[in-house]
Formats: sequence, structure tokens, C-alpha cells
Amino acid sequence: MGRKDAVIVGYDAISPLGSDLQAQWQNALEGKSGIGPLTRFQLPEGFPVHIAGQVPDIDHEKKKYPFLSARHQAAWSSPVFKYSMLSVARALERSRIELSPDIARRTAVTYSSAIG
Repeated sequence: MGRKDAVIVGYDAISPLGSDLQAQWQNALEGKSGIGPLTRFQLPEGFPVHIAGQVPDIDHEKKKYPFLSARHQAAWSSPVFKYSMLSVARALERSRIELSPDIARRTAVTYSSAIG
């Protein structure tokens, strides 16, 4: 089989260290940790764990996802799905690639998540 080249043209990340690459890099340089008190939900009394790595809150209402209709965006329920769509949208924007029928068959998005 012939050699197939791959080119990475866009990337992004959302993590407990920051909701965008710039914040993550700055926090890493400053030696900050993404681990802190669990704040997203009430813990049962006597629960042994009180810390976690939580992604900072992101205002998804201000974000635009050009590849999804408003109806689809309104139906989102899982924060993990929102974070994944945001990171894909930012990676595509960063790539400056113009998706067209000419390149659609040779274009792919690879996404990974530790949870979700």
C-alpha cells in the first residue's frame, strides 16, 4: 500500500487547567494546578472525596458553532458534548482551512476525551 501523508492543521484543548490554550499554557507556566474543591454539585455527607479537576465554566451562549443549527445547539444537554463542539470549532478556526466539497473526502477530525 502506498504512503499516505497526514497534516495537522488545527488543534485545541479544554481542561481543568484552562478553558482555552492560552489560559492552560499560562497556568502551566505559573505552576498552577487544575485540581481544586468540588463545586459543581452537592456531595453527600461523609463522601470521601472533596477535590477534582473541573473544567472552568464557559458561556456557551456566546460561542458560535457554524456547523450546527440553533435547534441542535439548544438540544445539547451534556457539558462534555458542549466542550467537544467548542474545541472542534476553535481547532477548525485556528486551521484557517476552508472546508469545501473538493477536500471534504480527504478531511477528518480526530477528537479525544478523557471523560464522556
